[in-house]
Amino acid sequence: MYSITKYALEFVHPLALVSTQNLLALAVLLPFTLPALRRLPRHLLLKSGGMGLVATGASICLFVGLDGTSPGLSAFIIAQLSIATPLLAALLGQGSIDRRLGASILLVASGMAIVFLLGEPTAYSRSTLVLPLATLFLSIHMLAVNRLTHQVQALALVAIQTLVTGTLTLILSTTLGLWPEDPTGLSGWVLLAVVYGGLVATLGGFLLQTLGQRRTPVTHAGVFISLEGVIALTVSVAVGLESLGTRRLAGFALILTGTLLAQLDAGRVQKDVEASRAELGPPV
Repeated sequence: MYSITKYALEFVHPLALVSTQNLLALAVLLPFTLPALRRLPRHLLLKSGGMGLVATGASICLFVGLDGTSPGLSAFIIAQLSIATPLLAALLGQGSIDRRLGASILLVASGMAIVFLLGEPTAYSRSTLVLPLATLFLSIHMLAVNRLTHQVQALALVAIQTLVTGTLTLILSTTLGLWPEDPTGLSGWVLLAVVYGGLVATLGGFLLQTLGQRRTPVTHAGVFISLEGVIALTVSVAVGLESLGTRRLAGFALILTGTLLAQLDAGRVQKDVEASRAELGPPV
């Protein structure tokens, strides 16, 4: 996702790209979600819209940061979800960190530091400074999804999110004149990257996250998502944007070990997730 988005950002402004990808995802979703959206209670509609606002902030910060940062470094910063999300969840009373989860977080953090900071030099700029803010937004977003995924159908939840994000960024990018002067002049590869971002990264990514968090403790979900950073770096290496050496391979091993440890611990606390789901009732 990071390498493909980085390529598209060379030709399309971050706000315009966020808008296009989210509205494309919405166009695909809307025919399947209209009945669910119509019967959704107002309070859940408002909560889902609020989650969409958080997703908007995360998307803008992520794309602006990635525009001036290498895919590998961007993935490393965003992968700090594995640390930020469990800590934030514990502070807000949505989970706890035991020794096994703490050990898995430490392993993942150590592995990511080796992979992304001890390898070849990575490109960054002042825009890189907004990536930690994107990580914070994404952590808050995961906590919101943790609550709403048990109350709202997954497709409807993703549709509301893409509607809010796509509409707000469309207004901003149009008002500021950030769209390409001649969109028809974009190459087929750029258009393919935009479509991929809309259907796979946005629609597919958020849908899988929403469904996955129904059966995964939020304290553990951030650890699992940290694997996205490893995948992003692997793709960057495959297309020649970054290099891979012995240190990074050792980092991969630590990340995988930490993720597997978290997976074992997630099974232990699954009963708590199911109990919470039973209290909230089935999704509307």
